[in-house]
Amino acid sequence: MGPDKTTQTSSPWKPAQAGLKNVIGNAGTLFNSGQYFVAPQSDYTTQANSMLAGLAGSGPSTVDTSGLKGMLHQGTSPQFSAMLDTQAEKLGTDISRQFGSLGRGGSVAHQNALTEGVGNLRTSAMAGELARQQGVNLGVLGQIANIDQANLGNQYAPAEALSQIGARQDARAQADNPWTRLNQYAGLMGGLGGMGGTTTQTQSGGLGAFGDIAGLGLTGLQLASGIPSGFMGGLFGGGGSAPTSMAQPWQYGR
Repeated sequence: MGPDKTTQTSSPWKPAQAGLKNVIGNAGTLFNSGQYFVAPQSDYTTQANSMLAGLAGSGPSTVDTSGLKGMLHQGTSPQFSAMLDTQAEKLGTDISRQFGSLGRGGSVAHQNALTEGVGNLRTSAMAGELARQQGVNLGVLGQIANIDQANLGNQYAPAEALSQIGARQDARAQADNPWTRLNQYAGLMGGLGGMGGTTTQTQSGGLGAFGDIAGLGLTGLQLASGIPSGFMGGLFGGGGSAPTSMAQPWQYGR
């Protein structure tokens, strides 16, 4: 006997096969019609993009902050210098009075006291003034930055609002796009088609190659020797009846 031949065939679930064929047909129809995979942008999105491009290209308009910038300090003011000079002179007078009352006016100690006292006064006053000016300047610069930021936001706000509206409309249009709906349908049909199975068929091999060769050999032997076919069939258990007599050699000539 020859080997058996086994064939396995996998196929989608039969009720879903028609739907899967529809997916292929509809996809071809959509593609040939020129339908885009992505839905066109809404008018709001197009308008918002145009506004944003204009702002980015030319730059937003600015707000006049010259008044605030005039409040920035650069160096000490004349008023401060005059006040400091007055305080230094008063301090020097007080020191001189003290040394004069002791009879030591004009001495080296007197001069050292004037230099140290007045010098410390001016150094401390200048440090305090510079710190005050720095604080004022930082506050002014912060106000200018806030004004510029608010101005920028006000100019971009309309475009951003239109962009958000357009994005919602674009999302809705994409959801209604025929390709999107076909993709959803294909997913549904594909899931149902996966419920199919595999069919296995086994075909018997019969005598196989040896049986075929044996059959051909027996047929050749019968033709060459004149052996009746019924005899060979009976010998191998096949059909037919056994002959009543054997063929004699003289029947074939010398």
